[in-house]
Amino acid sequence: MKNVIYAFLFGALILGCTANNTSDLTDEISDECGPAFEESDIKMGASIFEDKLEISLSSNLEESIAGRVSVELYDFSGTGLGTDTSTVTLNPDSVFLIEVPLSEINLVNKNSNFLICRFESKDGSQRSQSLVYFSDELTLESDPDIDIDVQPIISGYKVRLISPSLVKNVKLSFPVEGTWSNNCFDLLPSKLGEYYFSIPEYTPDLEDQLEISFDNPVTQ
Repeated sequence: MKNVIYAFLFGALILGCTANNTSDLTDEISDECGPAFEESDIKMGASIFEDKLEISLSSNLEESIAGRVSVELYDFSGTGLGTDTSTVTLNPDSVFLIEVPLSEINLVNKNSNFLICRFESKDGSQRSQSLVYFSDELTLESDPDIDIDVQPIISGYKVRLISPSLVKNVKLSFPVEGTWSNNCFDLLPSKLGEYYFSIPEYTPDLEDQLEISFDNPVTQ
């Protein structure tokens, strides 16, 4: 059974921050999709419970690891609304719990704001992240503009997607059997997403046969 450590961090999280002193999502986030997080020995979960944000970090490592937890607030167009960070040390085979009062978050609109919670170890070897939405009734584009680039590679195809606005529950498919590096995901605004489709035997000329579906439940 893992040891559980409880922490109350971010005493004044994002309080009073505005887009004037924070960067846009395009500047803040590098291309960190898929396997970089899936292979981490540090698993992060985050959710809203009652009047607080709860973040959990679970370590499968046999040694302690120091790192940084960041909580970043954005709107659905990718504009940064505030951010805060704190250093943490995760003990071997343990769970680290963090609690942040929602009153400390400078929320502009619960239907069009979201959080990215991240952990990155001091040496850069471990990374994990979790997305948090504040409402089930989100203000999203009904027909988002998604730029698509499909390129053949030795093992199959590489798909690159980018959209100026948030797109939820994106699913990709080709008319052949294969394995995706990541499928059923949220495409963050102005963030380049890169996804790989592996097939046992290369099938040419699939570049124009990619199908994309998404679920933006509430439109503007």
